[in-house]
Amino acid sequence: MENILSKFESYRLVQRSGEFNMFDPRARELANELRLSDNEGSISKDEWVYIIKNYAKLETEYEQTKNKIDYESIGDYWEGNGKYQEAYDNIWETQVPPKDESPIEYVEAVRCMGRLIYEYYNNGNCNSVEFDQEECEHCDGVGYEELSEDGDSEVCSFCDGDCYIDGDAYVNEYYADCLNKVRNYTRAYKLVREVEKLMTRKRKSAYTYSAQERSAYNLLCDSLMERVLLIKKSN
Repeated sequence: MENILSKFESYRLVQRSGEFNMFDPRARELANELRLSDNEGSISKDEWVYIIKNYAKLETEYEQTKNKIDYESIGDYWEGNGKYQEAYDNIWETQVPPKDESPIEYVEAVRCMGRLIYEYYNNGNCNSVEFDQEECEHCDGVGYEELSEDGDSEVCSFCDGDCYIDGDAYVNEYYADCLNKVRNYTRAYKLVREVEKLMTRKRKSAYTYSAQERSAYNLLCDSLMERVLLIKKSN
């Protein structure tokens, strides 16, 4: 069967939306509507039945394939070439409020995703993450360390004279709310965890902005937009 893993991906997208029972003919119709809008081949009835009967096997093969990601080929929403850039931009231009939250669930999820993307690319997450402060054990919270028996001292090389060092990192309330709204709408729990892990790196671990690093945000945004488009088409 041609491109069966690609068709399995479309099957899973409809399945995870919860819109239809997968034995309902409308489920395949919705999957095909999404595929044809992306200029991909439709799923035949026989292929649909094959996916249902061989779900566990196809899921294993699909996950193995997904682990071999070509990160350079993933579109980037910050650079304006995301996979669903046009639809994403349209929601921002026509529906996202200039300041306040949106009462529409999918619009609010897109707004939150945009805030997360902006904070990473533009600010290196400096506004979204805070750190527990721990007293520097090397200088006992004094900020200086003795270098000789004469009592000469210099600024502590561990805390740079701050007396405290960064402990565990955590996402602050505003951006935690953004993550939760994206998580609740997409149900893409694994992708949200990847973004959260990236956000809570230790401060000294500078971002590289490599294609692989950026993919955490771009794949999550892909998942968000896929659900937005799917729900819109099913209504």
